[in-house]
Amino acid sequence: MDPVTVPARPTVNRVLPPRPKQAAVVVLAWTALLYLIELVDVVGFDGRLDRWGGIQPLEVSGLDGVLFAPLLHAGWDHLAANTLPFLVLGFLAMSGGLGQFVAVTAVVWLVGGLGTWVGGGSGYHVGASGLIFGWLAFLLVRGFFARSVAQILLAVALFLYYGYMLWGVLPTTSGVSWQGHLFGAVGGVLAAWLVARADRPGRRRPSGSVRA
Repeated sequence: MDPVTVPARPTVNRVLPPRPKQAAVVVLAWTALLYLIELVDVVGFDGRLDRWGGIQPLEVSGLDGVLFAPLLHAGWDHLAANTLPFLVLGFLAMSGGLGQFVAVTAVVWLVGGLGTWVGGGSGYHVGASGLIFGWLAFLLVRGFFARSVAQILLAVALFLYYGYMLWGVLPTTSGVSWQGHLFGAVGGVLAAWLVARADRPGRRRPSGSVRA
């Protein structure tokens, strides 16, 4: 008999991770790492890691913050405020699998960080909220790019629950890096567009089991 290729199930309509236990472990472990880093910063460095690893806009010495700033927080209150949306949105952003999540997060991380370095205000910008806004933006718009009813319905639910956060992309609160929020969200929209292009039927390479 002629060989038959069984394509892998497309990710375009997924709203939950294909391996929920794995996704939960990943996001919980990452959150635990954030708390460990904050503990080390407070106990061992008296908060100086924020200055060493934060994004300092338009300063060459602050450019390395693009890599480290999302792992640092300005105190326990800052980290605690980010924890629940980090867990929820990070988990949901793994609906396309771990590989896609890594790619989406990388786009958000780099676009958010570089945008903040170019357009941010004075001071040191730290916190995972740029990733949170990126994941939220990704989840809100990906269904429209992919034309997925299920993902659009999830986006509506997320907007009703987390929509108030979108005000954070505007300079409404002193001491808050709205630039990090804004450029993180831009990265999320870009990532959603790239994922939708990659998931188009004509662009997916056949994969899966082959039998004769």
